[in-house]
Amino acid sequence: MSMTTTRATQMISRAILLSLGSILLLGLGIARAQQQVVQYEQDELNPKANDFKRVLNARDNEYLDMLLGKSSLEVGKFDAYFKKDVFPHFTQINNAIATVVVDAKTKKTATLTVLPRLRIEFRKFYFNPIGIVDPDEAAKAREQLNKILAIRLYQIANNQTQEGTPRNYHPLVRFHAALFLCEMTNETTTTNKPPYRGALRPLQFLASPLKTPNVPESVRVVAIKGLIQHSLAYKLDEVKDVPAINDDVIQPWLKMSKPTGGLTQDGLDWIRRRAMELAIELNSKSADQTKLAVANLPQLLAAIAADENAGVSLRIGALNTLTSYKDPLVGIKDEDLGRAAGSIALAAAKLQLHSIKTQPVPPQVAKPLKHDLTLLNNSLAVLAMRSAQLTDLQTKIGNLLAACDTRWEEVGDPDALYKEIQKSAAALDMHLTGKDTSAMLPNYVQVPKGFNGADNIQNLGGPGMRGGGEGGRH
Repeated sequence: MSMTTTRATQMISRAILLSLGSILLLGLGIARAQQQVVQYEQDELNPKANDFKRVLNARDNEYLDMLLGKSSLEVGKFDAYFKKDVFPHFTQINNAIATVVVDAKTKKTATLTVLPRLRIEFRKFYFNPIGIVDPDEAAKAREQLNKILAIRLYQIANNQTQEGTPRNYHPLVRFHAALFLCEMTNETTTTNKPPYRGALRPLQFLASPLKTPNVPESVRVVAIKGLIQHSLAYKLDEVKDVPAINDDVIQPWLKMSKPTGGLTQDGLDWIRRRAMELAIELNSKSADQTKLAVANLPQLLAAIAADENAGVSLRIGALNTLTSYKDPLVGIKDEDLGRAAGSIALAAAKLQLHSIKTQPVPPQVAKPLKHDLTLLNNSLAVLAMRSAQLTDLQTKIGNLLAACDTRWEEVGDPDALYKEIQKSAAALDMHLTGKDTSAMLPNYVQVPKGFNGADNIQNLGGPGMRGGGEGGRH
């Protein structure tokens, strides 16, 4: 089966990931802070190496000489240095938390976080040293550094000490460790080998709810992004790598309808979207299109499209992918997809009704789900073209989406718009269920205290797979 869909697996910028991590962690932090004050831990710094900048500026660094091939690799000495002097800096709470700095002259403020800079400096100093003398010796040292760094970053992200015992690192420390591990897929060695494969298995474990059940959702998203980058960078082993990723990451996440543990619904939607993109990427790389890496992906996507627990954007992304196939899929009826589209339209209507009755209107929902609604209309057009039975359904959904797509700044009478959306929603619901549900929502909606339009924040990135508008997103 061929599919015409724009690549949904373009890499998210670091800025978006950092914003995502901060938002997700903030939500978790507020909920947990109400329960107890958490005492986070960090690794002890070597008193002789407590200034990371001074460590990097030691130009006579004998360990740098090993990475340059000026001297032979001494594994024990090399490992001890990085484990004792360097890696502890990446566990420091103060390095992970953003601080506001005020310029004394201009009085302008800037928010700075140390760990991103540490990652950049580390890669510049140790991954790309200038003046390599012996490429073979340098490659040995670099491979050893890759190995111990990947292990340590995985341990930090998974709340473990270097000995593997439990540790309670700050959530942002864990997030940055996962991001550094993800970035290792972009690095080349001194011998111009492909991106470091040693990061693949740690990323797979961090992305898997089966292997690491207590990993924050922000770390999950970064880990799955790393797996996508691996697949984009080079062909994964279809015998060893792909089946394990499918079993441990893709299948459990795409089949998970309700969040468990510390997950939020928003967080679960983000992770499922990333897992969906990973599945699409792996299938596109399959050498044998009759034996796809994720053969049941269409069925999984159909289930997501019909999943009323999931966010609007995730459901539309699944539906849009399904309708991008040139031909109807075996075992999946267009009529079922049509009903899913109707359910999604009703969910979008509820979001818009909330936004109308919310005073003041939150910036996140001040504009309709314009991009989402465009994608939904595109999918409906495909379905109606393939099945004449869906023409009436398409008309009713179109009426509802047209009302929801009204620009907020053009609304002269919010109550009239509210009633129009409600009327169209009732007509659609009647078509879908055969029941009069004109009271889907009362004429006046008592907006839940603290509502801020979070259900409408579903911009998950990737051309052709993005959700929501452009303003006020992660």
